Amino acid sequence: MKNILNNLAQLQEIDTQLATIEAQKGNLPQQVKVLEQAGVEVEERLEAATVKLGSDEKELKSLASNSEEYKAKLAKYQDQLYLVTTNREYDALTNEIDTIKTKIQEIRDQHTSISDEVVLLKAEITTLTEKQSELTGTLTKSRKELTSKTDLTNTLQRELEGRREEIAGRLSKRYLRKYERILEVRSLAVVPVKRRACGGCHKQISDQLLYEIKQGNQFIECEGCGRILVYSKNDDESNSL
Repeated sequence: MKNILNNLAQLQEIDTQLATIEAQKGNLPQQVKVLEQAGVEVEERLEAATVKLGSDEKELKSLASNSEEYKAKLAKYQDQLYLVTTNREYDALTNEIDTIKTKIQEIRDQHTSISDEVVLLKAEITTLTEKQSELTGTLTKSRKELTSKTDLTNTLQRELEGRREEIAGRLSKRYLRKYERILEVRSLAVVPVKRRACGGCHKQISDQLLYEIKQGNQFIECEGCGRILVYSKNDDESNSL
């Protein structure tokens, strides 16, 4: 029985290390994923701002061209005012002039509004470009770190899994199934006695039960949590009767 308990304790130690490795592997990819998503969002915003800037600059050129055309018409109609001979012609011409002046003002207002937007877009593009560069650097560094740690943990994980398989092979199916059922429910299946209490749920242990656990001749489960109890030589002083 002592060998069985010793093997179970070793199995628990290995499973604890494997769980830690899985937790680490779970965090690192998530960090990279967050950075990648942030990079995608910045790239999309940068692309949208760049497209909008191009559209606005094209619109400004079009407005400038239209403005020049209307100004040319305005000058032409104003010159014609001196050539009209009837009130009807004069009124018609002044109406055209007023219409053109309104158009020119509308174009001027549009030009001002779009010009302001262009200034903001250029500032946004500068900020986003800097952010993209920063994210790219951080992401590259994080990917290298992830690759390095993954390679290391994968090597360790394979070694631990090999040892686990070896130790599990020493146990009967009865004890192995029992261990794995508790592990699934409690995360820890085998715990040492600490300060005369279960190392899992901290339920106090009677003197008689502590003595039996210390002997290591029985398969003893905690009355509180059902975990397998083993005695640790490192805790002789704190567990002394």
